[in-house]
Amino acid sequence: AEMGIKAHPRRGHTLPSKLRITPDLARFIGYYVAEGHSRDNSVRVTNFDRSVLEDCINICKSELGIDGKIHNGTVAIFGSRQLEFLLKNVLECGDSAYSKRAPKAILQAPAGVVWEFLRGYYIGDGNFRVRPTGCTICANSKNPELIRDISVLLSRFGIVPSLEFNRSSGMYMAH
Repeated sequence: AEMGIKAHPRRGHTLPSKLRITPDLARFIGYYVAEGHSRDNSVRVTNFDRSVLEDCINICKSELGIDGKIHNGTVAIFGSRQLEFLLKNVLECGDSAYSKRAPKAILQAPAGVVWEFLRGYYIGDGNFRVRPTGCTICANSKNPELIRDISVLLSRFGIVPSLEFNRSSGMYMAH
């Protein structure tokens, strides 16, 4: 992905002008699209599983050179204007539950990268439902466009989900 970020003397860290989306970075992007938000020059990913938060921190450090910290055991925080810019403006992931999307770079990526994005997304916004008709694995979002993106990605693996809107929760689902 072409970054459009230039070095600046007052910034302590500058991302490269070109970035390769690795499977690990794709997983972080999946976590962010599922459970993240960005504002005020920072990025946050919320999850109750500490190993997911540690994975976020390790990926950002190893792939982007950006340090993060865990706050209250449930949030990975990255105080980085450039990470916020990358996710919101370059990759166009969105910044809230209503604007999140799978990036075009993920939609066009090799299968291994797509798989890791989906893995991160499902860890964050996926669930397992048991009904009298059987068991399903669901992806949930407030944004119908994101659920369509997830459906397109799943179709690359021969999985064609059913789409549904849950009026009581206001969530769109692919299952």
